[in-house]
Amino acid sequence: MVAAVHWSGAKRPLLVGASWGVKIALVYAARGFPCAGIVCVDGMANGDSGSPHEDVYDRVPCPIHLVITERGVYPPSGAEAFARRHPQLPLTWFPTTHGVEEEAPAELAALILAFAAEAQPE
Repeated sequence: MVAAVHWSGAKRPLLVGASWGVKIALVYAARGFPCAGIVCVDGMANGDSGSPHEDVYDRVPCPIHLVITERGVYPPSGAEAFARRHPQLPLTWFPTTHGVEEEAPAELAALILAFAAEAQPE
């Protein structure tokens, strides 16, 4: 992640992680690397009922937006419990499977672009 951002020349990139890529993006930001925001696509740093890794959200200084799929890797009850523990994180549900980028590409792109407009990456 560090090398890719450095290579791109971005000063404050908008990060979009999917599945395990979400954890990579969150840790990147939590370690102090500058970023404008993170879109987490059907991935979280937690288990269904919470885990010690959830504290990463408190260490990320940029805005975060969660995208959770209704038929993805997280059971709805686990995602809803996570949302209750982290009410500061906006969450959007997609009526897709874990392959949201293939099943609803236009809708996902629109969400990312709207988030980017607010985050103003450099």
